[in-house]
Amino acid sequence: MPYRRGRKWVAQVRKQGMRKEKVFSTKKEAIEWETQQRKLTPEDWQKKTNTVCLLDWANAYLDFSQTKFTEKTYKEKKAVFRRFFREINPALSVDKLKAFMVLTYLQKQAKRRSGYAANKDRKNLVAAWNWGIKYMDLPTPNPCMVERFAEKRKPRYVPPEEDFWAAYDVAQDQDKVMLLAYLHLAARRGELFRLKWEDVRFDKG
Repeated sequence: MPYRRGRKWVAQVRKQGMRKEKVFSTKKEAIEWETQQRKLTPEDWQKKTNTVCLLDWANAYLDFSQTKFTEKTYKEKKAVFRRFFREINPALSVDKLKAFMVLTYLQKQAKRRSGYAANKDRKNLVAAWNWGIKYMDLPTPNPCMVERFAEKRKPRYVPPEEDFWAAYDVAQDQDKVMLLAYLHLAARRGELFRLKWEDVRFDKG
């Protein structure tokens, strides 16, 4: 029985130990496809289809990303595809995705969010398609390799020394230790938390 995924319907059929699924715009189309698949002879059922849709590509890449990258990076990539499929039909065959379609999507992101945000989406889509070229025989050239957008980044705030000491004066003992470590080591938070005893036991050489 088809189930809903976002704005689409996913048809699924399991037979002879194999499971097939396909994405459709309407529930009716999904039901018709399931009915056709169940009527196939064992020989026809075993035949593999060469048609890969955008959702197939996205799901495969996200499965890979979940084991390859951090949780934060995985969620970022997942969010990109969620936005992407609001504009692009996920049931579209991969060979039908054109650079202009990707550019149109990114232009909307630049207007709604920012050029920086659009470029981050572009980076993730380019990486996902390159992965698909390598592992899923996706067509080349990469349709996501469109022009970047102008970025307006705000300079990172660096507090003056008097603000640092003001924060230090009201901090608790353990926080004071951390603040002094930041000040004297000029280290990032992750670098501080990775310190080992041998890194700070100066008396041991």
